Amino acid sequence: MNPAATIKLPRAGGRREHTRLSIAELHRAADAMPTAVDRALLLTMATTGLRWGEATALQVGALDFERLRITVRRTYIDIGGTLHESTPKSHATRWVPMPAAVSSGRGTG
Repeated sequence: MNPAATIKLPRAGGRREHTRLSIAELHRAADAMPTAVDRALLLTMATTGLRWGEATALQVGALDFERLRITVRRTYIDIGGTLHESTPKSHATRWVPMPAAVSSGRGTG
């Protein structure tokens, strides 16, 4: 028996409301983070679109400060409450631009 068979799914085509932060609001949120690591994680995810598992799986060698890009080679996935290293959703390495807020540690705003 499928354990998800009794789950009621949302209607197809339904619109979701999204709240987007302005650059100033993003930097205020980043400045309120308790540690520099939390601040860097927030800025990286908010400005690059990386998923949580991709952002937390980044290693120093993935950051190319000369070309201002981040190489996404791996991700963490949650299986039964345990984190496992895996490949990204596409199963392929990809590059994303590294915004100033990430490359400089502060950015503008």
